Amino acid sequence: MDRMGTQVLAGRAEAPDGRPINGRFEATPCFVGRQRVWTTQIEWMVLFERSVLEAVGGYDERVGVGAATPWQSCEAQDIVLRAMSRGYRVGYDPSFRGHHPELDTLTPDVAMRRKGRAYARGHGWVLRKHGFGPAEAAYWAGRPMVGAALDLARGRTSSAAYRAGVALGRLEGYVGQTIGAA
Repeated sequence: MDRMGTQVLAGRAEAPDGRPINGRFEATPCFVGRQRVWTTQIEWMVLFERSVLEAVGGYDERVGVGAATPWQSCEAQDIVLRAMSRGYRVGYDPSFRGHHPELDTLTPDVAMRRKGRAYARGHGWVLRKHGFGPAEAAYWAGRPMVGAALDLARGRTSSAAYRAGVALGRLEGYVGQTIGAA
């Protein structure tokens, strides 16, 4: 792959007006490492050289939307982490972008809250699978909990419930067990 001398290239999701959406993304091009994998990947904006996909055995069917498990996201982070562990270079370029409907996390309905928790489980599961420690899991669960507390203080109960579900989902994924109904 020509761009940045990498074998894997990731980009970002954006709204039609150019705003980054559906995740937090790095603002400038960079090489991706273990910490940046969380701010440079979205599943449908990653390109691989064929040899990389073959070397890592493709996507893990246990993780991602439609998987027969509760781990419903972060298939991009999983495969990219596996590629990096084999020495492949991964680049991120925010000018490589695609449009996608924006997830409503400010006024989420029940279905969106379920989706957020299911997606968060995938994040937690991939954290654990790739040896990220409990402190990192606590960080990723703590971020939405702080957001939930701020939302509650602002009277945004639906958004607070969404964020609390994301925190719980990340913990569920990290420990490998769901707690009650989503």
